[in-house]
Amino acid sequence: MKKKVYILVLTISLMIMTSLLSFADFSATLLVNDEIVATQNQILVNENTVLVPIQDTLEAMDMVVRFDDTTNTYFIYHINTVFTMPVDSNKIVVQSSETSSKNVELGTSISQINSCGYMSLMDINKLLPSNANWSADTKTASISYEVVREFKRVDFETGYFEGFYRNGFKDGQGKLVWNSGDSYEGNWKRSKKHGYGVYTWSSGSKYEGNWVNDNMHGKATFTWSNGDVFVGNYVNDKMSDGMIRKANGSIIYLDENGQQTNEKVDTAFSTFRQKAFNGPSYNELLKNSMGHLNEATYFKGKILQAVQNQDGSNFFLMDTASGTNALISSYNTYSTDPNYVQQVQSKILAVFSDTPVDAIKDDNVKFYGTVLQPFTYQTVDGRTMTVPAIKVHYFHRYKRVSESMDDILKNGVTDINEQFRNKN
Repeated sequence: MKKKVYILVLTISLMIMTSLLSFADFSATLLVNDEIVATQNQILVNENTVLVPIQDTLEAMDMVVRFDDTTNTYFIYHINTVFTMPVDSNKIVVQSSETSSKNVELGTSISQINSCGYMSLMDINKLLPSNANWSADTKTASISYEVVREFKRVDFETGYFEGFYRNGFKDGQGKLVWNSGDSYEGNWKRSKKHGYGVYTWSSGSKYEGNWVNDNMHGKATFTWSNGDVFVGNYVNDKMSDGMIRKANGSIIYLDENGQQTNEKVDTAFSTFRQKAFNGPSYNELLKNSMGHLNEATYFKGKILQAVQNQDGSNFFLMDTASGTNALISSYNTYSTDPNYVQQVQSKILAVFSDTPVDAIKDDNVKFYGTVLQPFTYQTVDGRTMTVPAIKVHYFHRYKRVSESMDDILKNGVTDINEQFRNKN
């Protein structure tokens, strides 16, 4: 009899889960303060309820989300407040100090579906004063809330930070100085180095370039204390495409794996390549393409759309952030780190070529070109997009990230970074 009851309960549970999954809206968009949130999990919608993924949504609102699988409970931290949210319950505890707490009743219970926590969109305002709405026409869940932003100096045991805070996180411009003599000055997001910034070591070495979630990642210049200079790209704290100009005048070229290549310095491509590596970044072009017209620049990424015209010319839409997304996906697949890394948003680039380019959709391509005025196009769902654009001078296809990962897992990688690591 007990076995039959168990089977019945299991069947009912599967029916409930199936019904919830049946109204997953794979085209729904989440907006927080008018910014699109790249969610790892889909929004769930039926006639009466809109469920949003807890971690994606609340982290976009500057909260810290932790899940305790032993008690099946979510703990949400926001500045000086802790929210205790048990799964399968609509009653949560809000604690603002050691002696001050209150019980709050939600309209819908917290759910756990396929290892993802969900809560009702309309219950968000019971955590923070906010305005949450669902548009069935545009399939958009939008949340707006007040951002607490202030500039201050905070002293730590190991140094000090002076800059902007947003809802308790370092956010925007700021400078962190360590007692060791190291320092970082630049952009921050959720207390991580993110965007453009300069890191200076006490030894005199310096990194000037882009950061993603505390990692050196993107266009950059690295200068060693002995006068050697690297100009090119970093991928997850490691040198990638670029060149090292030695203090004695000699040049070493690196491929996308950070390995030395036999590039001839006296070719026209090599000369243009040096200029392109020093060219404007994607974010710089997004802000002011017209201020960089005809400058040499360089991008790599995955072809999203390829069009060949009758005169032999080509037009491409390329995602310059595809490599980052693929590496992050590989990290999430093989890592046991519970604090998974979120995907970055796509960075679309329009590419024009007067001559045929042997590339098709889903190819990974490096483009060396000059800056054009921004390009505007309409997406299949009717949105108007304006993106940076370049004219191709040279191009090169390279391995997909998945193929490179296979090589790394199979053979390992010995790269030139090892020769310079101790000079930092």
